[in-house]
Amino acid sequence: MHPFETRAASKIAKETEKEKETSLGTMSCPSCLLGSVDDGTPTGKEMVVAGVPTYRALPESGVSDHAILIMTDLFGWKLPNARIVADKIAELGYQVYVPDLFNGDPVPSDTLDFVAFPAPSFFGRVFQFFKLLYRIPWLIFWLRRHGAKTTYPIALRVCEGLRDPSYGIKKIAAQGYCYGGIFSILLAASGKVDAFLSIHSAAPKDAELQQIACPGCFLNAKDDMSFPAKKIEHVKQLLALKTKENPALTFRVGCYPAARCPCPARRLEVVERKWRAERKLNSAG
Repeated sequence: MHPFETRAASKIAKETEKEKETSLGTMSCPSCLLGSVDDGTPTGKEMVVAGVPTYRALPESGVSDHAILIMTDLFGWKLPNARIVADKIAELGYQVYVPDLFNGDPVPSDTLDFVAFPAPSFFGRVFQFFKLLYRIPWLIFWLRRHGAKTTYPIALRVCEGLRDPSYGIKKIAAQGYCYGGIFSILLAASGKVDAFLSIHSAAPKDAELQQIACPGCFLNAKDDMSFPAKKIEHVKQLLALKTKENPALTFRVGCYPAARCPCPARRLEVVERKWRAERKLNSAG
């Protein structure tokens, strides 16, 4: 082995010893709570997969043996933004599934209102401000209720359920945004999916990265407080070693200078830009 590879492998091994616990599902930055609810109309249907309420969007033909399983941000599966993203991806020829990862207990979408839709009057804005302050301790307890130990098994159950022959699915890709990003990585490490895409997730642990068993992609903002440039370079090194060991495991780590927080809870024009970026990525693959 080349001396550089030896040093890199040694460094990764040391850092892995410090990071043995599984990453908790966390929102990646304060901007994850900013944005607005899309006023578009989702075109898919609600159904139940493996006992979990799930939104499904199908391609125009209604048939595809490739599926995308979307793990949402903390606003959950009913937020129109997440469903419209699913609809857009379905237009590319995929079955798309958005499960309820939070047992009917997402962060309320009106948490976005204070920044996205400030009240016209001073007293209205004061009311919004105090409502936001009230939500902070509530959010802390919410994160405890919906950590990885609670949420990941739901994602895993849906993923396994989609393997039922009745869905006609041969390949599944896990796609996670922000809070859900880490779950796409964990599914990739479980060997239950054929590809993964993690968008603006909290930085994964080395042990989780080393267990990844399928090709995948990380998309992050340039100035990402939870996935800083130093960590991105470290992840690139670790994944490069995995590819060297197994050339079938190919990875892409993208960093977008103009982006701050590419979660689904964005204004429509931001969602459209993200969709075009995803379409370009799909075409390249």
